[in-house]
Amino acid sequence: MRKYFLLLVLLSRPGSPLLASPPSGQPPANARQALERSTQVFVGEVVQVKKDPLGYDSLAKVRVKRVIKGSVKGVVGVSGQGGPTYPARLFKTGQVELFFLGDDLHADSYTNRVTQGMAMQEDLRQIGR
Repeated sequence: MRKYFLLLVLLSRPGSPLLASPPSGQPPANARQALERSTQVFVGEVVQVKKDPLGYDSLAKVRVKRVIKGSVKGVVGVSGQGGPTYPARLFKTGQVELFFLGDDLHADSYTNRVTQGMAMQEDLRQIGR
């Protein structure tokens, strides 16, 4: 019994290789790096929000207002769904945001960049838009 308890303690230590981890890679350091990594970059307004399977408001319909890179247009579905060890990106209807995403339009809060307000304005300035 004591052996099993020790094994459980070792496996539950922070940094244990058996624990789930966020997606591979690192979040972009700034807007320029996000622009380089992304295939779809656009400003959009969240027009509808739905709950993901875990109950978070992380599934959004976004009206594309301005395309900076890529081919998105109209209203697109953006998923901010997280994972077991990293948080979901939460959306609110009416928010205007700058999205730096891949073709899958997944906006998890770990590997992608989504900004709004003053941060969005600074990102647009950094990428010369």
